[in-house]
Amino acid sequence: MKDPYRYFRVEARELLDQLGKGLLDLEKGERPREMVTQLLRLAHTLKGAARVVKQPAIAEHAHAIEGVLQPFRDTAAEVQADAIDDILRHLDQIAEGIGALSPAEPKAVAEVGVPRVDAVAPREEESFRTVRTEVEEIDTLVDGVSEAFAKLNALRKTSEAVERAGHLAELLTAQLAARVGKGQVPVVAARADRAHTMAEELRAIVGGLERSLGPACDRMAR
Repeated sequence: MKDPYRYFRVEARELLDQLGKGLLDLEKGERPREMVTQLLRLAHTLKGAARVVKQPAIAEHAHAIEGVLQPFRDTAAEVQADAIDDILRHLDQIAEGIGALSPAEPKAVAEVGVPRVDAVAPREEESFRTVRTEVEEIDTLVDGVSEAFAKLNALRKTSEAVERAGHLAELLTAQLAARVGKGQVPVVAARADRAHTMAEELRAIVGGLERSLGPACDRMAR
């Protein structure tokens, strides 16, 4: 029987391992804001993958981890010990859920004597069909990975361009903010204030694009 969770288990265990390592770094106080952002991305990716394979319990635990980390996303404050303990409990539950998806091992049946030839032949034919099917699936997977890497490279270039645009938007906003209301006639002051407002809006839009492209690149890379 085909195992519907074999790819999910590989991805989920990798994400779980990265979450555990990131949580350990977070517990040591290393780059709290950066680590929280990374852990949020990992938890979000795991939640999406679990929903795809219809594993709501795993998805709910991943969502709960997001809920614990969200208050620390935009602050440099250290994540509290009770929050880390809460995340660890969810990681344990996710690990148990992933383990439960492992295919059951076939029970060995002791038989007396030599198997009949007519019983062995179908098993050999079935094995050959299984190998051929798996090879075809691997070919499809390799083609998909190649296409994903091509798209990923293009997406990374776009992400880098958006990041540069974000830096320019921040510089523009800072320069306009320094000019607003400094001994200017009303008409000029109004124009400067409007330009500063538009620059702020531009910076917010570019910032949103950066936050969207980052997780997208991470998912495609995996």
